[in-house]
Amino acid sequence: MQQRLDNPFVVGGPVRPEKFVGREELINRLVQRIKTRQNSAIVGAPRIGRTSIFKYLSTPENLARMRDSANPHEQVITILIDFQMFTLSTTPEEFWKYVSKRILNSLTEPNDRSTVQEFIKQDDFSPLSIATLFEDLALSNYRFVLFLDELDYIIGLKNLAVPDFLGALRSLTSVSEAYQMVVSTRRPLSELNVMTQSLNPNGSPYFNTLLEHQVGIFTAEESMTLLSWGDSAGFTAADKQLILRLAGQHPYRLQMAASILYDLKADAELSQEEMQLTLVERFTDMIDNYFSDVWERTLVERARIALAIMALEENDQLANEHEFAVSFKDLVKRYSSFMDILEDNGLIVRRADAPTISAQILTVWVLRKIASTAESRDSASFADWLYGQEIAVLGVTNNQRDWIVEKVQNMPKNWIPGLLGKLVTTFV
Repeated sequence: MQQRLDNPFVVGGPVRPEKFVGREELINRLVQRIKTRQNSAIVGAPRIGRTSIFKYLSTPENLARMRDSANPHEQVITILIDFQMFTLSTTPEEFWKYVSKRILNSLTEPNDRSTVQEFIKQDDFSPLSIATLFEDLALSNYRFVLFLDELDYIIGLKNLAVPDFLGALRSLTSVSEAYQMVVSTRRPLSELNVMTQSLNPNGSPYFNTLLEHQVGIFTAEESMTLLSWGDSAGFTAADKQLILRLAGQHPYRLQMAASILYDLKADAELSQEEMQLTLVERFTDMIDNYFSDVWERTLVERARIALAIMALEENDQLANEHEFAVSFKDLVKRYSSFMDILEDNGLIVRRADAPTISAQILTVWVLRKIASTAESRDSASFADWLYGQEIAVLGVTNNQRDWIVEKVQNMPKNWIPGLLGKLVTTFV
């Protein structure tokens, strides 16, 4: 057994700033907007790296770039707040008290600390009082940028999803020189505006002061930069190509697959083929919770159907062994309006001829999902779930439908060792 190397790949949490990869154009845009006192929203899929972006923006180098050029004495301080920390019972007053304490902890000058301590002691955290606190801090050349992570989580918090709180978040950016916000969300701002408009039907949308920045998967160059961290463990070109085929260019999936392989490289008893087959097996097991979260919490029903149809199309066994009245590709075109949702979540990539699923393992996972859905429903409801109102157009007979169900149910034992086994041997 070789001496175990420190694994450089991060799975399950944000990456440290020194390990941050790429996103240069996005970082520059966000820095410039903060510098010019403009508010932004980072929109992206789960595990796409939104929190890592916040942490990277908070490095001393980036904070220096955010300072107002006309005020050399200005101090820019970022405060990262994850809305998933709060509960149904959390009140706006508790939120602003928490922010005030975070502000206090960020200050070093005794007079400034005394100002905030006195404010907290008064125990008045109304929007007007908060605005006054930021005005006082602005006089001392402070500017606080609140990084509000997982903003869409607020919709389910009954005490925070109220006009007074949402209005204060928005209004403070207009009235205070010392307050800005950059939010992150899974949902587009247009959806959040619709979901909250009923709270204030006659007023402006709560999030219309934010400019949306979509965060997508890595570029090919960024993906290879990340995988180069494995060179010290002996990652080969074939290893990297296999990881890309399995995980696509999604940063979280890449980190997970690369982390697994990095640890396997310490086992001298495994052959190259055994190592890569073990990678496939472990990655398939470990990625399940991530795909389930995206499927259940992010994708609308029709986007799920479109992804299911694409998985069936990309499985050559299903696509070639039977002939349907209308091809799966034609049906995918009928769901074209949902392709943006799938692309934004890093689930598909655009090709010249047609969109394709972004990672081999995702195709496997979706086929398994279809199989489990088929097992839990009767034949008619399964067909309705898979094809929606398009089943008549597709021309699928009962026999054809039963054939699909039978084939899909056999996928976990027939498809993975076959196709992915051949995929591994291709790179050995």
